[in-house]
Formats: sequence, C-alpha cells, structure tokens
Amino acid sequence: MQHLFNAIVLGILEGLTEFLPVSSTGIWQNNQPLRINGA
Repeated sequence: MQHLFNAIVLGILEGLTEFLPVSSTGIWQNNQPLRINGA
C-alpha cells in the first residue's frame, strides 16, 4: 500500500512540475528571500 501511495504522489508531483515548471521555480525562489527578510 505504501509503495502504491508513494508512486501516486511522485506521479502528481512530476505532473505539476511538468505542467507549471516556471511557476513552481518562481514560487520556490520567491519564498526563500521572503523567509530571510521575515526572519
């Protein structure tokens, strides 16, 4: 069961990164400086 769950999660993550590669990278890059400034 756990293996199947992990496979589904990986499939969803891969689909999201392929569907919105620019948006996902932009969010990660924007969150890092925001957290540093907030701290």
